[in-house]
Parts: sequence; structure tokens; C-alpha cells
Amino acid sequence: MYFKGLEAELKGRDIAVIGTNAAVNKLEVHHVTMLHDLRGRIVRCDTAIGKHSKDIGLLLGEIRRLEAMIYGLREKMNGDIHRLEAEVTISRGANQGVFYGNFGADIRPHSPQKRVYIFPLFCRKNPLQK
Repeated sequence: MYFKGLEAELKGRDIAVIGTNAAVNKLEVHHVTMLHDLRGRIVRCDTAIGKHSKDIGLLLGEIRRLEAMIYGLREKMNGDIHRLEAEVTISRGANQGVFYGNFGADIRPHSPQKRVYIFPLFCRKNPLQK
């Protein structure tokens, strides 16, 4: 009887060990599967980050190109304004009145807006002055 009790106890322990081993194997398979899934997600994220970095670089280059074009156009426009202002001043002559206005106000980004008054060429006096 003593041996039968020991056999039953050993059989119970074997069943418990087999169950534990099965549970551990199942957890190990689950963790390995999750690691593979995580590695796949990391690869997809790295790919997306690379794509977005390339897009950002292209957009920054386009922004620089547009800023340079805007700067060139602003300089050309300021030159045209100064040229027109000089032509108007020369064509008015000294005896025909004073031209009040400022065509030549530089146009710059981030500068406070200036109010420019352009009065008819026949005005001899600035109507804003009292």
C-alpha cells in the first residue's frame, strides 16, 4: 500500500509538471509571436518615418525656393516703385505743386503696416497737415 500511495503521488506530480510545462510552452509561443508582431510594427514605423523625413526635406527645399522667389520679386517691385516715384517727381516739375505720397515705402515682411496716402497731383498742400 505504501508503494501505491507513492505511485499515486508521483503520478499526480507528473501530471502537474506536464501541465506546467504545457502552460509555459504556450506562454513562450505567445511571447515569441508577440515579439515577431512587435518587430514587424517597428519595421513599418521605421519605413514610415523614413518616408516622412524625405517628404519633409522635399517640402523644405520647395519652401526655400519659394522664399527666394518672393525675395526676388519683392526686390524687383521695390525697384519698380522707386523708379516710378522718380519718374513722377521728375515729370511734375518744381513749379506745379508738390507730390504727396510715398510710392517708395519698402515692402518687408514682419514690418508694421504703413499707411500710404497718395493725393492728386494738383494738390499743392498736404491736406493731412493743419
